[in-house]
Amino acid sequence: MVLNNGMFCMSALQESQSHVSDVFAGRSRTSDGNKFSCANWVPARSGSPRLINPLVAFDCRVSRVQLIGMHQVVFGDVADVFIAPGTAPLIYFDRDYGQLAKGGHAENDNHNHENSNAYDNAA
Repeated sequence: MVLNNGMFCMSALQESQSHVSDVFAGRSRTSDGNKFSCANWVPARSGSPRLINPLVAFDCRVSRVQLIGMHQVVFGDVADVFIAPGTAPLIYFDRDYGQLAKGGHAENDNHNHENSNAYDNAA
């Protein structure tokens, strides 16, 4: 569908939207089997579906498609940006959701902090 339309909208989620992440990642399912029924959507400027309240959304035109391994990777040029005011990002790290702590580092109660040097150094 993305390739046929030549447009897509990519959303970064708010911390309250882990259910959307779980559905699109296949960790949970909607009762009707339609991934898009897990949230409310509006048309982006291009007409592509955009979450009604993402942290940020990028409305894009397909610029190229590249086969990498067994996957087609779609690249896009950003045509429009939607930004929600005053929200916190959904963070997924080490197979769990976390929150930003003061200072900008991710906190995750299930994370073994002894093995977090690579993450801490990258932040």
